Amino acid sequence: MGLMKLGFFLGNTACVALATAALATTQKAAAEEESYKSATLEEIVVTSRKREESLQQVPISVTAITATDMEARSFSSLKDIGQYTPGLSIDNQGQAGKSASLIYIRGIGQTDVTITNDPGVGVYIDGVYLGRMQGLDLEMMDLERIEVLRGPQGTLFGKNTIGGAINVVSAKPNFDWGAKLKVVTGQYDRIDGLANLNVPVVQDKLAIKLSGSTRNQDGYGHSLFDGQKMGNTNSLSGRGTALFMPAEHLEVLVSVDGTRVREQASPFKMTTAQSPLVQLVNLVASPPYDDRWHTDGYYTNYSTGANRNDSDHWGTSLSIDWDTGPVNIKSITSYRENESTYGTDFDGSPIDLVEQTIFVDQDQFSQEFQVGGSSFNDRLAWVAGLYYFTESAHQTYTDYIAVPLQALGVDLSFIYDLTIKNKSYAAYGQGTYSLTDELSITAGLRYTYEKKNGEVFHYSPISGATLLPLTTNSDDWTAFSPRVSLEYQWNPDLMTYVSAAQGFKSGGFNGLTSTSEAFTSYDPEKVWTYEAGFRSDLLSKRLRFNATAYLSKYNDIQFTVIKGDSEGRPSVEVGNAGKAEIKGIELELVAVPVAGLTINGGLGYIDAKYTEADPGAQVTVNSKFVRTPKWTATLSGEYVMPVLDRFELITRLDYAYKSKIYHDVANSPVGIQKGYGLLNGRMTLASQDQVWAVSAFVTNLTNKKYLLSALDFMDSLGLATYEYAAPRRWGASFEYNF
Repeated sequence: MGLMKLGFFLGNTACVALATAALATTQKAAAEEESYKSATLEEIVVTSRKREESLQQVPISVTAITATDMEARSFSSLKDIGQYTPGLSIDNQGQAGKSASLIYIRGIGQTDVTITNDPGVGVYIDGVYLGRMQGLDLEMMDLERIEVLRGPQGTLFGKNTIGGAINVVSAKPNFDWGAKLKVVTGQYDRIDGLANLNVPVVQDKLAIKLSGSTRNQDGYGHSLFDGQKMGNTNSLSGRGTALFMPAEHLEVLVSVDGTRVREQASPFKMTTAQSPLVQLVNLVASPPYDDRWHTDGYYTNYSTGANRNDSDHWGTSLSIDWDTGPVNIKSITSYRENESTYGTDFDGSPIDLVEQTIFVDQDQFSQEFQVGGSSFNDRLAWVAGLYYFTESAHQTYTDYIAVPLQALGVDLSFIYDLTIKNKSYAAYGQGTYSLTDELSITAGLRYTYEKKNGEVFHYSPISGATLLPLTTNSDDWTAFSPRVSLEYQWNPDLMTYVSAAQGFKSGGFNGLTSTSEAFTSYDPEKVWTYEAGFRSDLLSKRLRFNATAYLSKYNDIQFTVIKGDSEGRPSVEVGNAGKAEIKGIELELVAVPVAGLTINGGLGYIDAKYTEADPGAQVTVNSKFVRTPKWTATLSGEYVMPVLDRFELITRLDYAYKSKIYHDVANSPVGIQKGYGLLNGRMTLASQDQVWAVSAFVTNLTNKKYLLSALDFMDSLGLATYEYAAPRRWGASFEYNF
């Protein structure tokens, strides 16, 4: 197996070398011919360091995906990006619905969406941090680009982020009239509509942009018992943005956005076991709970209970950007609300063995101030900021367990009722000083103070009896998070760097405790990440090849731990129960061998190992990291061909590979997904002036069946569920730009 992996790596390295040689031989010929389309790579501008700069000059591991890239790859949500970005994983959480996202970068993330836990990867929309993991499967509506930043990013981003950050940048209004209309149709009665309108109200002073989308598609799963659908799409989104420029160097941006989702739950299949609870239920259940409820299909079951995936979230922000000359001053003020409900009948049968509904209601307010500029004859580029974040959230888990046992006077059903109130304060700063024209040093520091309050209350939804009286707790934490790096610009097309940065993820509370004594707090996680990399544009900007190697020392990892309470009964808690070492590489390549042909490739390797694990933790030093494939690889090819001097035909294929994935922390056999590859295809006929385009596309072309999530309750509830990704789907779209 080791030789196969080594061969895979060497093979990719050889491909890079061959591609470089091939490009060298074709460069002269391609330069001499009349080019229909530029045969050089475009510069990508990012704001990952709070200032506009070329992606190739940023000493951070960043993947930038433009709006054009997203459309060309048939992406419709944030989860799609996780399949085609090395080191990034975005999956569902079986108990929290399709709109909740578990995001991992380089093996660091969060697998439990309970509101007492913070995400390990920060998601930002136009600089605004999203505090909860519900509602993170964002609508790809009128975006400029998405930046995936790997590793700790605390010295530049408002909210601390330990594993990395996903920075979503919306397209701003401008002072030209414009409109876009796009209609998508396809399999399972798909009909989507996307539109935006840009209006220059007062030239060079005020512009307004309105965007909206509606997505509708029938479910690809269903219940064999009563025919109810599962896995459909039904969402409505809108955004209004106003850009006001009262003075030449003063920009005021006001934005309001909202999304409404009314869908059925994700389809799943299940298997059963004759656990003691099932055996007891079968004494009174008729028919019994056994393998008669199994199905051969990946998207069918016999569920009759809860079946919903509802979400309402909206937000508003005010961004003021003032360039005074000596310094740039920026303020970002935001308020957001998120309400989500997800319900599913996990037993997959007409028998009421286990049915769960999760409700989350959260609101948040944040204020960030940034000051940046240049000093010492422009040798020092710096930025400093203050950040405040507060949120309130309420979550309920309503579980109906073994309902037939009520005939025997046994009530196992419960409601977990959780409430949190969190505050976060931070001050940060970072500067890059040019020691010479080629050599620069970057240093940054962040101070964070966080205070959290939590309440928990359990009761029976049937009898109303109190199972856990109202219990409260509070705690606070502080942290200093530094960053330092050295960058050397060998020439305009080659930069190398080394860096070290510390990340911090806040502590929290044991939200799913069954006893008052166990409603305790746990401490923050911390990680030191060391990186070395280079960014290069070669062969007259026909080949872009970037590489990063890293080592992370991951401490105080937050795990579920089984302990004993004061009376010797088992108690399930979350605690800091482990350490780990993570190392890996990321390679990204973009090549333009000839005019019209673009090749993209990416390779990620992660070697993640636990070095310590406390007794009672879900893991041992031999456990595999959750949702962290050792190998990820992508390969894409796009060819643009002129047709009759008036049109262009664009043909594209995208392939992505992930090696074995463990979908739960305990490495249950139920949650193991072997390595798999995905293939998407798209063909577009467009006018040369980009006014209109007609496309046909297929996602999951080979109809690959692979797991998005899995839940193993075999020992307790006598069942396990599997949620598989959507099957092959085809579609077509028409786009018109006014």
